[in-house]
Amino acid sequence: HDNESLSGDKPVKHGPFMDGDWLSCHNPHTSEFPQLMVAAGNDLCFTCHNEMQRNVKYPHAPLESGDGCLSCHQPHAAEFAALLPAAGEGDHCLSCHPDTLQDAEKLSQPHMPVTEKMCSSCHNPHGSNGEAMLAGRADQLCYECHADAQSDFSQPVVHQPVQAGSCTSCHNGHGGQNSAFLKESGAKLCADCHDTLLLPAGKDEIEHEPFADRDCMACHTAHASPFSGLLSDSQTVICANCHTDVTSQAEASSSRHQPVQQGECSSCHNPHQTSLPKLLLASDVDLCLSCHKDLKAKMDDGRTHAPAGQDCMSCHQPHAASVMPLLKLPQQPLCAECHETGAADFRAMHAGVAAEAMDCVSCHNPHASKDSKYFKDVMHAPFAARSCEPCHVTGQ
Repeated sequence: HDNESLSGDKPVKHGPFMDGDWLSCHNPHTSEFPQLMVAAGNDLCFTCHNEMQRNVKYPHAPLESGDGCLSCHQPHAAEFAALLPAAGEGDHCLSCHPDTLQDAEKLSQPHMPVTEKMCSSCHNPHGSNGEAMLAGRADQLCYECHADAQSDFSQPVVHQPVQAGSCTSCHNGHGGQNSAFLKESGAKLCADCHDTLLLPAGKDEIEHEPFADRDCMACHTAHASPFSGLLSDSQTVICANCHTDVTSQAEASSSRHQPVQQGECSSCHNPHQTSLPKLLLASDVDLCLSCHKDLKAKMDDGRTHAPAGQDCMSCHQPHAASVMPLLKLPQQPLCAECHETGAADFRAMHAGVAAEAMDCVSCHNPHASKDSKYFKDVMHAPFAARSCEPCHVTGQ
């Protein structure tokens, strides 16, 4: 058994063979195994390459076949590194997986490591605990080339697949027909996870226009964001891109609703769909009282002024107004929409004071009171007794 005949004069030689240490692999006299091996198949290789002897969730099929290690490696010598029979690792992989490259080349956007046959840049050829024999967690592999993405994704709000390191939840590793190797285009991709949200609207439901168009990226970013809900910008900016009327009104008004002032549009509106008008989260009274809890307590404990109990928008503007506090009109003309302030009995009940000279809310609570006339809870004794004369000259 001369070296030349066993190696075929190939330049890359197995260490024991090159050192003449044949007995590390073969028994010179007898053996229970073919070729007088000192152990069977992979067990022989593992006596030196014990780091390969590990249980993995996704083993490479040839490694567990009858030929084992020899499915890919030559035992004595080979033309190429790692005792492989093909020039590059990719060429060797493609001898079993020819469809991988052929399919990738048909794509409008093939991934460069595939077309360049750089298989082991992503896959472990011996097997791994990562699906598809990935050599590590998907995101860590991707960051080796896309280092800028790793820093870009260090944001307060991170998309769950990104946080889990599962780039392949959305992207095809070998390439695709869609931009950025996405598995689907547009909302079809989002629907893989957000299927319930993206169900067709019911007959009584109203959809926000971008949501109805399934244009998720009109408001959201895909990977990470400094804004809640993976928004691509603050709600103030995003909503104002379309709702310029609200922005203009707020800028021109002295009284602004706090959610508008703070850019919290979704405090009142559902950005996707709802069965209520104007995409409100609840009916206007219930919605308002979800924040104005002190007012709700007063209304529950006393008599509720009809407009306050039926429709807050009877008196108030929802976003901004020129009259505090978010009033549709100045106080006197607003109250006069329901109360006949010019009538004689009205003037008589108010000690003859002209309506335009009154400050209604200096005496009345516009929302609720325990008093039948909605007077404020703490009253001067003569006033509570409806006795004006001791202090005032009436009719003046």
